[in-house]
Amino acid sequence: MPVARLHNEIKVVYAKGAPFIMKLMISFTYLIWLLFGSSVLADKIKILNESGEAAQARLDLIVKAQSEINIEYFIFGYDSISLGGLSLLREAARNHKTVRMIIDAPWMYIPQNIMAYLMDEGIQIRVFHPFRFTKLNWISRRMHDKLLLIDSSEMLTGGRNVENSYFGVSEDRNYVDRDIYANGAAAKKANEYFVQLWNSQEVSQPDLGIFSNSNRNKSCVSVKESSPRAICRREASKISKGLVDAKYTVDGATKTLLNSKLVDMKNHRDWETEAKEIAEVNFVHDRVGKTDGHQGTASQLISLFQNAKRSITIESPYLVPTKEFIQLITELKSRSSQRPTIRIMTNSLKSSDNMAAQAAYIKEKKHLIDLGIELWEYQGPESLHAKSAVIDDSIGIVGSYNLDPRSQNLNTEVALVFRDQELATALHLNMNRHLERATHITPGNEYLRSLEIPRSLPNDKLLELWLLLPAMKIPLIYNQM
Repeated sequence: MPVARLHNEIKVVYAKGAPFIMKLMISFTYLIWLLFGSSVLADKIKILNESGEAAQARLDLIVKAQSEINIEYFIFGYDSISLGGLSLLREAARNHKTVRMIIDAPWMYIPQNIMAYLMDEGIQIRVFHPFRFTKLNWISRRMHDKLLLIDSSEMLTGGRNVENSYFGVSEDRNYVDRDIYANGAAAKKANEYFVQLWNSQEVSQPDLGIFSNSNRNKSCVSVKESSPRAICRREASKISKGLVDAKYTVDGATKTLLNSKLVDMKNHRDWETEAKEIAEVNFVHDRVGKTDGHQGTASQLISLFQNAKRSITIESPYLVPTKEFIQLITELKSRSSQRPTIRIMTNSLKSSDNMAAQAAYIKEKKHLIDLGIELWEYQGPESLHAKSAVIDDSIGIVGSYNLDPRSQNLNTEVALVFRDQELATALHLNMNRHLERATHITPGNEYLRSLEIPRSLPNDKLLELWLLLPAMKIPLIYNQM
């Protein structure tokens, strides 16, 4: 039972005037947690592989929240999934719960009028690394984290952003992805990371344009001259209409949710009871203000791989090996004993949504095979987006980290690491199911040839790939992938 829930239990027990012995027992449990934390009470986790389950978990956790909802995402779209989420967050804010959002600035697609409306409703919004001439290095340093945090005691993390395509309901491209639910000390640690980022200089208020706080609160009564007063009134009318339109849009999203086939608005699931108690769970993250990959998520994951004895199985949508990754594989494969098998699945040209990363991968594909990696390419029709690993069928990793220079050195990344044979094996089996729609890349396989281009590849993608292939020989460009 997480600390936030224990605190709520204490309030309920005391409010009901329970017997002294009951008050004493629950207070003692609370004290034990504060003193010894997760060493006494284990975390509980559950892996979410299916899109519908992932959407339902988000709905249920937001509805369940007692006091606080913190959200941190790389992409927040402007479609039915994202608007439905905003309608739930608005309801939570109306019910006097603290709601805070951090979104990576270039990938914040919520229109300015809707952001302003939501902020008037009580939702607090900040963006990560907006464009500034004084901070040009911010352009390449992005926040790739994906976190939903509830009451500092429950969390979701993984590969999914907030957009239709990550939940299987896009009319265009959809993604095969994976999340993990956690309840306990790991969620508390993740929330502490969120608060640290929220209070840092890395984030700021979003640009609301005409819907800025000062414009929304401006009065035209004090404007004396007729011409400026008329301009003021026209602007005020435009702002008012924009806010009304925003309310109408979010109201419509609420109605859409009620009629949704993806989630059940009436019958909520208790994810804590469905989760498995695990003794060893760790939330890993990059430090706020990350400048390199020598500390944080990359170094911790590499350390885990270094200790592998039998097997490493990885899913990464983008596979652009860094020199550190090549060194790791070389060391593992050169062992005289306990040399682990290494299997990696990534996207094929057919399924990839990122031609630049694909071009960089093509450049290194033969090298990876020569290193002894068992390489598989997902063929679709969806695009692989899950970022997961299993080590020795006993350690599982689910998070936002891709095997590329950007995740290692530029982006902030998060992951949940657990040690449990049963759950790690289950994760491995789910990854194995993706092999049914994948091609094994071997030295004698035609798919290994760098210029083997699927006939179905659109002409614009084909042109993009041909232009990018030579560029990947330039280290400065390759290291941005």
